[in-house]
Amino acid sequence: MKFLAITLIAHGPDPLTGETRSTTERFRDVVDSAVLAEELGFDGFGVGERHERPFISSSPPVVLSHIAALTSRIRLFTAVTTLSLLDPVRAYEDYATLDHLSDGRLELIIGKGNGSAQARLFHVTPEDQWDRNREAYELFRRLWREDRVTWEGRFRPSLTDAETWPRPLQRPVRVWHGSATSKDSVDLAARYGDPLFSANVTNPIEPYAELVDHYRERWAHYGHDPAGALVGAGSAGFYAARTSQEAIATYRPIYDARVALFRKSGVEPVFDSLEDAVERGSILVGSPQQIIDKVLRYHERLGHEVMHISADADGLTRAQHREALELFQSDVAPVLRKEIPSRPFPAVPVVPQSAGMSVPEPTAQSTAQSVSTARPVSTARSVSTAQPVSRPVPLSILDLSPIPSGSGAGDALRNSIDLARHAERLGYLRYWVAEHHFAAGVASSAPAVLIGLIAAATNHIRVGSGAVQLGHQTPVAVVEQFGLVDALHPGRIDLGLGRSGQRRAEIVAEAPQSLQPARTPQSAQVPQAAQAPQAARTAAPRESRVVDGLLIPPAFSFAELARSPQLALQAALLQQPGARTPDFAEQVDEVVAFLEGTYRSPGGIAVHAVPGEGAEVELWILGSSGGQSAKVAGERGLPFAANYHVSPASVLEAVEAYREAFTPSKVLSEPYVVVSADVVVAEDDATARELAKPYGLWVRAIRTGQGAIPYPTPGEADAHVWSEADRELVADRVDTQFAGSPETVAERLRVLQRVTGADELLITTITHGHADRVRSYELLAEAWHAGAPHAGRAGGSL
Repeated sequence: MKFLAITLIAHGPDPLTGETRSTTERFRDVVDSAVLAEELGFDGFGVGERHERPFISSSPPVVLSHIAALTSRIRLFTAVTTLSLLDPVRAYEDYATLDHLSDGRLELIIGKGNGSAQARLFHVTPEDQWDRNREAYELFRRLWREDRVTWEGRFRPSLTDAETWPRPLQRPVRVWHGSATSKDSVDLAARYGDPLFSANVTNPIEPYAELVDHYRERWAHYGHDPAGALVGAGSAGFYAARTSQEAIATYRPIYDARVALFRKSGVEPVFDSLEDAVERGSILVGSPQQIIDKVLRYHERLGHEVMHISADADGLTRAQHREALELFQSDVAPVLRKEIPSRPFPAVPVVPQSAGMSVPEPTAQSTAQSVSTARPVSTARSVSTAQPVSRPVPLSILDLSPIPSGSGAGDALRNSIDLARHAERLGYLRYWVAEHHFAAGVASSAPAVLIGLIAAATNHIRVGSGAVQLGHQTPVAVVEQFGLVDALHPGRIDLGLGRSGQRRAEIVAEAPQSLQPARTPQSAQVPQAAQAPQAARTAAPRESRVVDGLLIPPAFSFAELARSPQLALQAALLQQPGARTPDFAEQVDEVVAFLEGTYRSPGGIAVHAVPGEGAEVELWILGSSGGQSAKVAGERGLPFAANYHVSPASVLEAVEAYREAFTPSKVLSEPYVVVSADVVVAEDDATARELAKPYGLWVRAIRTGQGAIPYPTPGEADAHVWSEADRELVADRVDTQFAGSPETVAERLRVLQRVTGADELLITTITHGHADRVRSYELLAEAWHAGAPHAGRAGGSL
């Protein structure tokens, strides 16, 4: 379970002493409470929005911006943003600005708001407030996701091709919908696949539980995966003490004073006494065990994963309030975190840092494996000597759709879709699928199709290719395929491009003519390729070396593989007879032109890819060496994914070549690098090594020209008799696979991230059992989150 501290910034007399702090002092109290919440380990801090007495929370983005400047880890919530009262364009500008100032820690809880005074202030009637809220959210949502918006509605002037600035850091931001009684808010949340926050602070549980049930029903009605529904809930008051008697005795005067205040204003209390409120309401007053039991009872009915408690003293002394919060974090929160699993909060985006900034020094290292969790500042010259900042990076997934032995392609594809749902639940940033052909052990031969299926089965995780092989596809065909998927799932699709098809053609060009397929006379004409990447291979080291704790093995030679009749046949089968493979850089430029709608033939004729033109896909280049792919990505200012899990020998030169070639573009102002790693995580090192046993045998099949075989069991791997030649053949891949306990693997990934300067890590995991693969990603996400630094201005976590 995750825990938030929330304040509505009420400003009035203390219920016991009658003292009223000044407005300035009250705002300072709020900021101090936020800093304390981060210090104590709360996951989030929320500020409400009210526009009437006794509240002074009329400008939550201003308050949260000040809190952002004084904190580094805790996520910042609005509780709630009253979109029905606000112009959505102006609200977007405020919160996009706050998104940057908070380093991407912003989450919004939206709602229509309540209170007749604020409705009169903004000229909102009870009859149109729901329509205003719905329309404002529709526009706000589009402004956050789309660079240009054309829109027409009832309650504000229309927009035509409008741009709003700044563009946000999080794409998209997570938006919760707060509701105490409204089915309209619940339906809006379910329709858009957004989480729900129950404002269960006034009545017993049942009315709120009925709303949550309705949310889950509408969620399924709109076609979302039931497992994706996410619920938060609140509490009406809070005080924890060592014993129930102490808690009740301390809180009773506060409760009685509030009841008297309600009665004075003409409002009868819902509960007969403090004991009745503790028994039937959401108030959390009692011993740690009493609070634990009550939250667990509420969870049984609401199924919530996030809970808020009051950030305010509410009549307690400052010392009492702090002691209660400390007791909650020491005795209550750890139990509830264990008993109620919760999804990680969204990954904090990597914030580009100027190479000239002053940043903290790395922690000292006692061994090659004892590393800091720091992230290097991107530079154009070096990948291993850059100064670090204290920021963990996001984790993403690369899925090959492996086919386990004894299984089939259908099972593998269904496993991929299921794993993507888990990845979204666990907070991974993106989910990429590979493209492989003629492989008995890999089912991902049509990435655009599989991406569409995965996007339809998930709600917000980015989905993409890692990578489309441009060597045997035309740029326009690729743009149309991914444009179609983007039209159905806008703003979530990544298009990763690779040279694999061209490199295959290069191998074929060097193969004997007798190895060419004999379908037709034309099929003997193997496509001519661009310059082969020999320079990168010869530049790689001949012996293993360790760079700042990272193993860089000798390069694998493809000379034997180039003579494989199987590989030559596959290369020719993937090309149309007589087809010419264009230069990779030319193909990338055509992809960009078709996406932007600027394509012109050599004769000046314009053609347009539909769907595809104007698609919101993110374009990536993937590469294994310091050759053409790295340079194309850098020269065009595109993000680059470097391949440690397949080509560990050349990963550093690939990253360095990309940074050296980088030219700022409208896509990126600074280089952005993802580095891949092959990982197997289990509860302990021995179990992980057992699960990873088949990897060497699987790699051996690929490198002897058989291709990827169905993934063996550990027993099948044990049955293989290994020669020294076999071991040498796969040593670079086996030695650079990270297999171990969560702590072991997380530490090795931090070394990889630090040495390469990666802005993001791309994790690929293959095990024979699907449940073991899911569990590996779960354990890694938990360890990465738990190991995130909580200090430093640039802190964050998965």
